[in-house]
Amino acid sequence: FSLLFIPFAGFFIPIEQVMPRVATGFISFLSLQVFRTMAYSLIPKQSSSLLWMDVTMFSVTVIMFASVLENVLAQAMRANISSISARFVDNLSRVTFPMIGLCLLVVLFIMGAMNVDNTFTMVVCLSILTFWLVSFAVAVVLSIRRLPATLMKTLVRRIS
Repeated sequence: FSLLFIPFAGFFIPIEQVMPRVATGFISFLSLQVFRTMAYSLIPKQSSSLLWMDVTMFSVTVIMFASVLENVLAQAMRANISSISARFVDNLSRVTFPMIGLCLLVVLFIMGAMNVDNTFTMVVCLSILTFWLVSFAVAVVLSIRRLPATLMKTLVRRIS
């Protein structure tokens, strides 16, 4: 599960350094795919039902893929909107990505230890991920809408 937290280091690398940012997320994402293949090969028999491993791998994959997309979003915002907006996305990601990763792992392990039905565990994890992604998107949209006022304040501060 340490693979889950490695891509978050990319959010602390300056936005101008595109390759190291992308590499931290994408290499970890590819490593997870290799780990997934190895983990599934260790399962004794093929199952047609949803396993705890399926729920865990899906949840971790969503977070890691979102971290790759965050790098794309930060780069696009820097190039097309403002470096202030790109920094906002990075600052938001530095807090929310580790928080949601830890929250999901705790939920997964607790529900797994309590032998909760895997379908219900998947619904809970999907609900958490959906809420997080929607909240993240709303925060980014609101920051873009407030951008003119933010830029004006910054300009006034620099002039005075």
